[in-house]
Amino acid sequence: MKYIKMIFSFIAASMIMISCEEDFLQRTPLDQVTSVDYFKNANDLKAYVNQYYWSTYFPIYQEGGMDFGTDNQITTTVDTRLEGTRTVATSGSIAFGPVRSINYFFDNYKKVEANAKLADYKQYLGEAWFFRALIYINLLQSYGDMQWITTELGTSSPELYNPRDPRNIVADNIIAALDSAAIYLTEDKTDGAARINKWMALLIQSRIALYEGTWEKYHAGDPFGVTNPQPEKYFNKVVEAATKIMTSGKYDLYSTGNPLSDYKNLFILRDYSLNKEVMFWRE
Repeated sequence: MKYIKMIFSFIAASMIMISCEEDFLQRTPLDQVTSVDYFKNANDLKAYVNQYYWSTYFPIYQEGGMDFGTDNQITTTVDTRLEGTRTVATSGSIAFGPVRSINYFFDNYKKVEANAKLADYKQYLGEAWFFRALIYINLLQSYGDMQWITTELGTSSPELYNPRDPRNIVADNIIAALDSAAIYLTEDKTDGAARINKWMALLIQSRIALYEGTWEKYHAGDPFGVTNPQPEKYFNKVVEAATKIMTSGKYDLYSTGNPLSDYKNLFILRDYSLNKEVMFWRE
């Protein structure tokens, strides 16, 4: 009997030790923050979207911005698209890391609802919609037809093998994302050097709608065009978005009454917080 008790005691002790060892091995990494520990409050969302303000997805923060590679502004390197010498890449891969990054936000942001109201975090939700659009604008202008992905994918996700969506579908989704951004973003002008606002979303929307409408108009019937092009749909969106900005009363052309110097001075000021023409600037 004593022998049996000893066996049971040994088994019990072994199970406790094994349990302890398993608990020790299943620990949260100290050098990472998981979605379980994050997305608790509005500040978590704010911190997450902050990364995009200093990324290459934010053209307003780049020197020269979106005018590089257009007939408005050139660099010392010839733009192959303008030159007409761009060819389809035969190697390499499309960078979907930024798409996965922003989709991670959308897959997890609702967790903050347990501790915050929509009013507490809607600005950051609007910013996420804004940056999703910017990320895809980059891809659209580089590749045309492109998968539109709205959730974080893993290495075994079947969606990875989906065909590309037509470029006009991607453009429509970008414009819709900017509509969502405009709903959630603040209508305040802010000082133009802090967080983006509704009017910036409409500004970018007008530019991408003009881009896609022009593309469909001048590539109708050629290999770069789309099936059933509708350029007027995009041109109407340009007018709609730009009209909202102009009638908001928050922006106007910069003028001190000295037209001979105003244009030069517009680009050399150190503080644009009170400038009614500049919508966003780096302080």
